Amino acid sequence: MEQWDVYNASGSKTGITKTRDDVWEQNEYHLGVSLWLVNKHAQVLIQKRAATKRLFPNVWCNVCGSAIAGETSKAACVREAKEEIGIDVDEYELTFIGRTMNGNNIHDDYAIRNDFDIKQFIIASDEVSEVRWASFDDISELFHHKLFLLNALSDLDSLKNYICEDAAVKRG
Repeated sequence: MEQWDVYNASGSKTGITKTRDDVWEQNEYHLGVSLWLVNKHAQVLIQKRAATKRLFPNVWCNVCGSAIAGETSKAACVREAKEEIGIDVDEYELTFIGRTMNGNNIHDDYAIRNDFDIKQFIIASDEVSEVRWASFDDISELFHHKLFLLNALSDLDSLKNYICEDAAVKRG
C-alpha cells in the first residue's frame, strides 16, 4: 500500500504519512496531481479509467494520481504518465496551472504542450482502457453525462488560460 505524506490546510507537510485506507481527519490532506497533455490543435489527451479501478471505473479523466511519500507534485506527474500511458515527460517542461482543495485532497494541476503520437503509448490495462484527443466541448459533454472526472467544469478554466497564453506567446 502506497504511503502518502499528510499535509495541512496551508499545503505544508506535517511529517506524518498515511495510506489511502487510513482514517483521514478533517484537517489532513494528501497531494493529488493531474497532468494535461495539450496538442497543437488545443486538444487535450483524455483517458478512460479501467473497468477494474476501485474509484470511478470507466470514467474519462486526464493523467492523474496521488503523490507518494517524499515525492513532489511534478515528480508524481512524471511517474503517473509513465505508469498509466507509458510516456516519458520532463518535469522541467511542466507548467503549473493551479492548485485546488476538495475534501481531504490538495490537487496540483500541470500542463505540457506536445503532439504525442497516441499509437506509441504503452497503456497499463489495469489503469487505462482507452486514450484519445478531445476538445473542451467533448469534455463538457462527457462531464454532463457524469463520464468525466472533474469537480466542476470551471476546473478547466486554468487549462484554457494556459492554452490561450501559450498560443499568444507563440504568436507574439
